[in-house]
Amino acid sequence: MAHVGAFGALALLLLPLARSRTEMWLITGAIFCVACGMEMLQYHVFHFSRNGQAFEWWDIRDNTVGLLLSLLAVRFTRLRT
Repeated sequence: MAHVGAFGALALLLLPLARSRTEMWLITGAIFCVACGMEMLQYHVFHFSRNGQAFEWWDIRDNTVGLLLSLLAVRFTRLRT
């Protein structure tokens, strides 16, 4: 649940800065790449020190859920104004 909140908050900070739909999707893609990169880096750093820790796909799922919820919130509020 912390991942949903953290990446949702990050998206809520950055997505309102977009001036077009293309910029909004570019920001969304960049945040998704940061989420995947962080999990891959975490896997590579801790894999050898914690006896073969598995890659945490569920963290990427939670990051993406937070990101998409924020994307929907920003898109919905823009349509209303």
